[in-house]
Amino acid sequence: MDELPRVHTLKTTALVDVKSQTVLDVQYMTEKRCDTQLGWQLVRHNTGELHNLAADKGYNWQ
Repeated sequence: MDELPRVHTLKTTALVDVKSQTVLDVQYMTEKRCDTQLGWQLVRHNTGELHNLAADKGYNWQ
């Protein structure tokens, strides 16, 4: 039987409401993709629920 390819890393990105500690969205990735693209995808997916957004320096979308 052929072995399945092994995933060596699993990257998780969570969008969390810091006031209520509610997890609004979670994304999992096994491929190496730029974090800024994933962050932007989370923001667009949850546009109606966001009032303020804080991210680290790597998320410079302008």
